[in-house]
Amino acid sequence: MENNVTTDVKIKTNGKRFKFRVAGIVEHNNQVLLVKMNQNPFYCFPGGHVELLEETSKAVERELNEELYFDVKVEELLYIHENFFMAENDKFHELCFYFKARPIDKNFKPYDKIHEELDKEGWVHHEYKWFDKDKLTDLYAEPKLIIKNYVKDSNKFMHLVTDDIKK
Repeated sequence: MENNVTTDVKIKTNGKRFKFRVAGIVEHNNQVLLVKMNQNPFYCFPGGHVELLEETSKAVERELNEELYFDVKVEELLYIHENFFMAENDKFHELCFYFKARPIDKNFKPYDKIHEELDKEGWVHHEYKWFDKDKLTDLYAEPKLIIKNYVKDSNKFMHLVTDDIKK
């Protein structure tokens, strides 16, 4: 980005928020990487906000490299998920692109990791953990619709919508 200024694609207005995100579904030897962020009680696929003028696949690579310190190769777009939910007394509309990705290093070994940093929005605490793919549906993990479809059929592209607000 110009002048080293980054601009996440998100909008906040009177009680409503929009977020454009990406997530990486990183799998290695039937193990899948999930993250528990800050005070959230659930796990999710790691990722972050897309920046203005940034390709979504590059955003996945950037986000994972910043937090995990290993490089990934994005293989394919698996899901586009429109997620409507309530949080922090606001209505959220989140658009997230989920990409299948794999570590580039042939000698890569999965390891759990805690990452803390001062981010654009304050201190973040992320707990990264590897889980057996076939056990993902047993976890408290979000979004449930993505987790369920990934475990069931990991190679089929889908556009999914979750509406917990019922506008």
